[in-house]
Amino acid sequence: MNKKLLAVSLLAAGMGISSFAFANPVCEAQKAAAPDLVEARDSDADINEVFSAIDTNASSEASAKVLKESVSAIYEDSEMTVEAAAELIHQRCVSQLGA
Repeated sequence: MNKKLLAVSLLAAGMGISSFAFANPVCEAQKAAAPDLVEARDSDADINEVFSAIDTNASSEASAKVLKESVSAIYEDSEMTVEAAAELIHQRCVSQLGA
């Protein structure tokens, strides 16, 4: 896993960079990070390094918390697909941070 790519993805997820004006930009950005998070899991990247990157780049403590909960679920389910991870991330984010 390219750590710089993961950091950029998590930076975007934490800051809520998104082109979706009609939806929660933080949730859309977190959802967009799903491919990189699944790749991190599949390449055996240490979950604590992922958490550290999230903490460093998050726009708020609340957004970091919800994304770390999603990452934990992704790491616990080694069979979770990118699509399922994206849906999980989005649902958790919207339920905790709002639409």
